[in-house]
Amino acid sequence: MTDRAFPWQQRLPFAGLLFSAIGGILLAAFLPIDARPWLAGLGVSLIVWLFIQRAAWIYLAAGCAFAALQVWQTRESPSARLAALVGNEPAVATVQGRVIGYSDGKPGAKIRFLLEVEELEIHGEILRPACQILVSAPVDPPLWNDRVTASGTLREVPGPRNPGQFDSRAYQARQGVTCEMIVPSPADIRVEPDAGFSIPRLASDCRRWMEATLREGISGDPLVCELLAGLVLGATSEIPENLQDQFRQTGTFHIFSVSGLHVGMIAVILWQLLRAFAVDRRACVLVIIPALFFYSLVTGWKPSSIRAATMTAIFLIGMVSSRQPVPLNSLCAAAFVILAQSTNELFNP
Repeated sequence: MTDRAFPWQQRLPFAGLLFSAIGGILLAAFLPIDARPWLAGLGVSLIVWLFIQRAAWIYLAAGCAFAALQVWQTRESPSARLAALVGNEPAVATVQGRVIGYSDGKPGAKIRFLLEVEELEIHGEILRPACQILVSAPVDPPLWNDRVTASGTLREVPGPRNPGQFDSRAYQARQGVTCEMIVPSPADIRVEPDAGFSIPRLASDCRRWMEATLREGISGDPLVCELLAGLVLGATSEIPENLQDQFRQTGTFHIFSVSGLHVGMIAVILWQLLRAFAVDRRACVLVIIPALFFYSLVTGWKPSSIRAATMTAIFLIGMVSSRQPVPLNSLCAAAFVILAQSTNELFNP
């Protein structure tokens, strides 16, 4: 079928898999059962499929598999177990780990960043929970992959205090984060820069170089510099809070979200540049796909940029394959891959 056919006339194998995955995730999110029944359903579905070669059993298996993933990534995740250990009362703790992601906040104030926990001392016990926590500390913004040792108050991410207020606890839980540490003073935290090579550190260096390049020639107008950094890199921490509120109130704050428009522009620029040098189409795709995901890493590895990069990558693979790509099937495939990586992305607008 061509792209001109109606959706119900096209062959969309990933559509069935995607809707099965969504169904499994929703069932697991609202049914208070553990992963074992879902794993049993997965096993039975695959066994039956071996004898009855029907797509329905594959869809059922996909639904059960994603239901089990949803349980593992929420109620039975290391972050959930850490929140149960902390409980309602904040506790004094010491944590060691590595920074993942970019810092949020202005120098001179408390900086918030995400930490991949390697070791945690709490209630006199030393744990290795293999989860992520938010850290709020009065330090200079650390870089991606820096090693951090900090002491402070560990607590669950607080929920909303007023009706209709943004629920930070629910939002962070969807990102796999349930706890945060409040570090009271600079003496309670030590940051050791990462001296080795890593792709996240390379992305951090590229981000700083891009920010510096954007400021060339217009450094005398800091507001314009910060707006450009927000538009290109999604960096909004330096934009004045009153100006951010104006963008929110007018419903235009999304222009600072790196998404399909940004990723699409990068893909088109790279495609035209490589084709101008007579680079083969397949080689173009092999260059562009890693570049798109690296750009997503440079801009903070945000869900919107990951979704766009995944969708573009699948569409590019379809372009160089022997089959005519179907955009709707590519969209379903991208959604399926994203949900396989994190089922909670279903609840992330």
